[in-house]
Amino acid sequence: MDDMLRRVLGAAFAFEVRVARGLWNTFVDITQFENALLNLCINAHDAMDGHGAVTIEIGNTVLDEQYAQRCDEVRLGQYVILAITDTGSGMPPEVIERAFEPFFTTKEEGKGTGLGLSMVFGFVRQSGGHVKIDSRV
Repeated sequence: MDDMLRRVLGAAFAFEVRVARGLWNTFVDITQFENALLNLCINAHDAMDGHGAVTIEIGNTVLDEQYAQRCDEVRLGQYVILAITDTGSGMPPEVIERAFEPFFTTKEEGKGTGLGLSMVFGFVRQSGGHVKIDSRV
């Protein structure tokens, strides 16, 4: 998978994976997970102007009552977190609000279907998880 992501990003992009020790077990469909990761890296690539950096971090986290109060669909508990950070241009709030809608895209015609992030959202929810975009423009 690492080699495939490096090919997707290309030589002009720095790429780092950080995996915490002692990860908890999680049950997800590995093919859907790989597809989600690939879609997220493609979006990161497209958000950067020909060069930049992508960091993938995997670790353990606990979503507590305080967090759940801010996010209605979140159940309290232990989760394995996948965070992807890029040095792209960021998303304004009006784009974040619609980012997971099927067929919504900010890309030029022919450059994207608007299905990548909606597929990520569906996979995460189907797996009992939570997905969030944190962006700075």
